[in-house]
Amino acid sequence: VSSTALVLFSIPGANCFTKIQTSSQIVSMGEAERISKEIIMKKISLLGWFYRSSVYAAALFVAVLGSTNALAWSLEEAAAPYKGTTVRTIGESLPPLEAMDKLKSEFEERTNIKVVIEMYEHSEAVNKVMLDLNSKRGRYDFILQPHRELGRFVKSGHLEALEKYMNDKKLRDPTFKPDKQLYQGLWKEISWYEGKIYGFPFTALTMYMWYRNDLLNDSKEKSGFKAKYGYDLKPATNWKEYTDISEWFYRPDKGFYGTALQGKRHEALWYEWLNFLYSFGGDMLDTKSGSECGPVIVNSPEAVASLKYYKSLMAFSPSDTLNYTWDDVMALMQQGKVYQLIMWNDATYAVAEDHEASTVAGKMGFDLVPQ
Repeated sequence: VSSTALVLFSIPGANCFTKIQTSSQIVSMGEAERISKEIIMKKISLLGWFYRSSVYAAALFVAVLGSTNALAWSLEEAAAPYKGTTVRTIGESLPPLEAMDKLKSEFEERTNIKVVIEMYEHSEAVNKVMLDLNSKRGRYDFILQPHRELGRFVKSGHLEALEKYMNDKKLRDPTFKPDKQLYQGLWKEISWYEGKIYGFPFTALTMYMWYRNDLLNDSKEKSGFKAKYGYDLKPATNWKEYTDISEWFYRPDKGFYGTALQGKRHEALWYEWLNFLYSFGGDMLDTKSGSECGPVIVNSPEAVASLKYYKSLMAFSPSDTLNYTWDDVMALMQQGKVYQLIMWNDATYAVAEDHEASTVAGKMGFDLVPQ
C-alpha cells in the first residue's frame, strides 16, 4: 500500500458481538454533540490501525485531537514536521463522526495540518474502504470501520500494529493511557488481533426494543389484549410475549403491523438476527476471542431454533419486509405503521424526539431485547 492509514473502529451492535448490553437514553442532537465532544476531547475514542508507511500526521491527529498539553510535550511541537500536509479519513455518517468534523478546526489551527472527513451510509463506507485497500490507491490516511473487518484487514497485510507509534514519545500525548482509560475487555476484543493492537473504539452502538408507549397504555388495547391472551399488556420480556403482542397489533387492513424485520440481504439482517441467536443461547463460533477461528456452531439446536423463531415473525410484518434494512423499519416507525421493533440506539432521536420527522415523537417506549 502506498500510504499509511490509521484506522478507527466503530462498534455496531456492541451487544451482539461482545454480548455487552448497554443502557440507552434519549438525547437531543445538541446533547449528543456535547457528549461526543467530551469523549473526543478526552481522547478515549480516538486512535486506530495503521497501513504500511509513514504518514505520521494521521497518527498525530487521532492521538492528540483536543488534548491538553503534558509537561514535556506539546501538540504544536509534535506537529511541526508535518505542517502543510492533509489527512483524509472515511466513516459512517453518524453523530460522533459529524461531531469530529466540527471539532477538526481546532486541530487544524494548532497544527497547520488539514483534515478531510468523508461520510457515507454504512455499506458504502465499507465498500469504499475495501476498494481503496484492494486497489492500493492509498486515498485514506485513517479509516473508521466496523470491527468485524479487523481480521480480514490484518490477514491481508493492510494494517500495521500500533505499538511503535504508541511508544514514539514525539508523537504520543503522554496523557493518553488506554490501558487505564478504556474498558480493557471491550478494547481488546474489538481492536486487538492475535495479541497485537490495531485500533481503539470510536463509536459504540447497541440494539434494543422499541414500542408504541401510547398504544401500550390505551385502555381499549389493554382490555382487549388481556381478554385474548390472559395477561396484562406490557413491554415484552420474552419471545412468547413478543409474538403475542405482534399478533395483537397486526392489522394489515389498516396499514398497521405488529413488527417488521430487517430482512433484506444486507448487514442489517445479520445484526438483527444476532439478537435472537444470542438470546436463544446460540453463537457462531466456539471461541474465546475474536481473533480465534474455532468450531463453527451456527447449526446448533439453539441457533436453528432462533432462526425458526425469527422467521415466524414475518407473519406479523409487512409483506415486503424481506426488502427492509434499518432505514426502512425506522421510516415505518416514524410513520406510525408498526407497534414494535428491535432497532439501533443511534436512531432513537429521529423517531422519539424529532417532531418534524416523526409522527410518533413523544409516543415511544424502549426496553431490553426480550430473552
